[in-house]
Amino acid sequence: MAIAVTSAALVVVLAFHLTIALVAAMLVYTGGRRLTDWMERRTHLPYPAIWSVIIVIALIVGAGGFVIERAAEAASAGKGYSGLAVQMAAALDKLRTMLPVWVADNVPESIDELRAAAVTWLREHAGQVQLWGQNTLRGVTYALFGVIVGALAVVQTRPEKSRRPSATAWISALAERFALFEQSFGAVVFAQLRIAAVNTALTGIYLLAVLPAIGAPLPLAVTLVVFTFVASLIPVIGNLVSNTVIVVVSLTHGLGIAMLSLGFLVAIHKLEYLLNAHIVGGSIGTKAFELLAMMLLFEAIFGLPGLVMAPIVYAYAKAELRAAGWL
Repeated sequence: MAIAVTSAALVVVLAFHLTIALVAAMLVYTGGRRLTDWMERRTHLPYPAIWSVIIVIALIVGAGGFVIERAAEAASAGKGYSGLAVQMAAALDKLRTMLPVWVADNVPESIDELRAAAVTWLREHAGQVQLWGQNTLRGVTYALFGVIVGALAVVQTRPEKSRRPSATAWISALAERFALFEQSFGAVVFAQLRIAAVNTALTGIYLLAVLPAIGAPLPLAVTLVVFTFVASLIPVIGNLVSNTVIVVVSLTHGLGIAMLSLGFLVAIHKLEYLLNAHIVGGSIGTKAFELLAMMLLFEAIFGLPGLVMAPIVYAYAKAELRAAGWL
């Protein structure tokens, strides 16, 4: 019965678009709980749970602050919007000379024309843009609530409480289900950290070594590398977002560099699929093809949130089957 309740809860999370809240809560809880256990073994600080929550949240805020600070520094150094706009205008001129006439006629002649086209598109799709804004705001709100829930769970709960003799069988069963889910989540997250490190290393080599070597250094290169790491923490989707940003910025050096960036990043994206299946699959004891199949199935049913949750849910399902002796 406890397994049925847990499964229903996961379906509700996916169906009602609460994936961001769940992931945020579990990130804080998993990181905070493991840090608390370490502090209890290695330190004599009072209230280790509170200190662990403060440290985890400080790390998250610090990472976000670093990205914002790097963007602000680049903007103040003349590499912000104005510099980017000038380079984009030059890129448009190069693009028009490299394309066939029937294609070039549809390419904006200047950055002002491009801006005007963007404004026109925004007016025609105002309702859709407003919906995107609402969804973004809702997602940020869900993430904040998830962080709060995860932090409170670290401070106010202890895993061994559910194993006390006074605990009912129902509470004990639910606690065991949550423990298995938390272990599965942790395995997937730490595997994703390794994938993010590989993605970031390859992207860093390309942005900080390859492009400068051929005389086409990108503005905000260091910030883009940091952004790649943060985005890569989200399976597959984050890699797509970071790749899109890098290709757009690459247009400042013309279509050739943009196409080179696109080809390089597509290769990394395909590699991430294999890494995700191999590294995450190795962490949760499953084959690469199984994980890829589950990712495709969940994406087809639940969309992008399903793609994010597929490795976690599948890891939990296999953990339950092993606990029951079926695997």
